[in-house]
Amino acid sequence: MHNPGNSSGNVYVNEPYGGGRRIYSRSPNFTPPKMPPIPSLPSVGSLGTPNIGAMWSNSPQYYNAGNQYGYPQANNNNNNAALDPNIQLVPTRPLLKALSKVSKPNPPWCVGSRAGSLKVSEELSIFSIFNTSTEEEMKIYNQCVENISRVMREVWPQASLHPKGITAAVMAPKKEICNHLYAVHCDDLEGVKQFEELAIKQGFHLEFGTDNRGLPAVICTDCVSGVKSCITYGPEAEKKCKGTSDILRDAYSSTQSARDVLFVLLALLQQNRILDDGGLNQKLFSGEALAVMLLSVVNSYENNLLPDSGRILLDFFLTFGFVAYFNPVASSVTIKTMQPPRPRYT
Repeated sequence: MHNPGNSSGNVYVNEPYGGGRRIYSRSPNFTPPKMPPIPSLPSVGSLGTPNIGAMWSNSPQYYNAGNQYGYPQANNNNNNAALDPNIQLVPTRPLLKALSKVSKPNPPWCVGSRAGSLKVSEELSIFSIFNTSTEEEMKIYNQCVENISRVMREVWPQASLHPKGITAAVMAPKKEICNHLYAVHCDDLEGVKQFEELAIKQGFHLEFGTDNRGLPAVICTDCVSGVKSCITYGPEAEKKCKGTSDILRDAYSSTQSARDVLFVLLALLQQNRILDDGGLNQKLFSGEALAVMLLSVVNSYENNLLPDSGRILLDFFLTFGFVAYFNPVASSVTIKTMQPPRPRYT
């Protein structure tokens, strides 16, 4: 309140709740102004969310700058904060769920469509198209694959790259998704060091490791475009990768609805840290295993009776929506679809 050590002839009075300080000229008859009583605010808002107005008193986002007392209020010319219904609430889960039911926000891939007007299958299709690489992005992707192929041929003259696993299934590359490939005719592992030196000179960042089959693999990231490719190589790469990749490519090439579901699951499980997009983290799920699991659901329908993508997505979670199916350490999924899982490391 009053600063007795101040020799400037002024008196400083602190306003309550972050309102700052006011300067009053000192006079013999000066008496500091009496502060008005602080109105009582409700301790709990709607949906059980607590009122934290006093905690955010210094934030201009939640307090009207024209309110000299610093009480929470909206810009409605109402200076009685106790009666103001626009009290800020904590964004708790119940509140967010209630708001989502009312507002129904449109995600970016559904711009132009009335909220709630799309079927699940339609939205899955739009989501897949929205995340498919454009023609220009495809050129960049193809150029990156060609560049890394050229570097490999300098070490292994007969080397070539082929789509593997999830990349073979989804066909067109997706934005910001690691592409998975396997190399053939790269049997001599003594040339890996030379390949690393040449690739770095060409502007690639390399991360070596092993894939979910225990085969040597490397993630090649183009430092200019950011395109990532996980390449499995070695004498057993073609033997262990070709069969599954061919089955996934043939199975998904004729089923657009299954590809739509596959990419949505890929994005969902990766976002929730269940799936490893890079392919080197064996503690997480692999995209190839996801493709095989979804294929087992697709194969469970009768011939020529494949439902739309919305039903396929529902049946996937009805079949595999349990934590045991997403434990890659304890069990693994084979190309024989619905057979009992076998231990991975035996």
